[in-house]
Amino acid sequence: MSPHAWRPSPQCSHTEEHTADMWIVGEGEGCSETLSSMLSSLYLIIAEEYLLGRSMPQEFEVTGASSEEAFVRFLAEALYLLDGEGVVLVDPTIVVQPRDGSMKIRVSGKGHRFKIPEGVSGIEVKAITYHDPVFTMCPGGTCRARVLVDI
Repeated sequence: MSPHAWRPSPQCSHTEEHTADMWIVGEGEGCSETLSSMLSSLYLIIAEEYLLGRSMPQEFEVTGASSEEAFVRFLAEALYLLDGEGVVLVDPTIVVQPRDGSMKIRVSGKGHRFKIPEGVSGIEVKAITYHDPVFTMCPGGTCRARVLVDI
C-alpha cells in the first residue's frame, strides 16, 4: 500500500501557548468525542500532515485513580505509540468507563505506520505533564478537558 496524506482535524479543541509548554483544551458531546479531539490536537502539534502507510489493529487500555490521571495516561500512551512505535491512530474507538472516582479508557482501531512529509512544520512534544490537568464530565453529557504538554 502506498502512503497517503492525512491531516488530523480536531473538531472541539484548540491549543494555547504557555512559555516552554502548550495547553491542549477541548470540549465535546461526551468523553469519547472529547478524547478523540484531544488526540487529534496532539497529532497536529507534532505535524500538520502525515503520510500514512500500512495499517494494523491497535489497542490499549489505561486506568487512573482519577479521571485526570487516566486522561494524562491516555495521551501519554498515544504519544509513546507515535514516538516509540511510529504509529498514529486514525478514527479510533474510545470507550470511557468511570467508576467510583477512578476511570478506565480503552482504545481500539487501526494504527498506521507513518512518516512526516518533507517541509511539513511541527513541534517536538517531549511529554504529557501532570501539571494541573482537567477532565470534567458536565451535566447534559458534555465533557471538558485540558492538559499541558512539554515542548
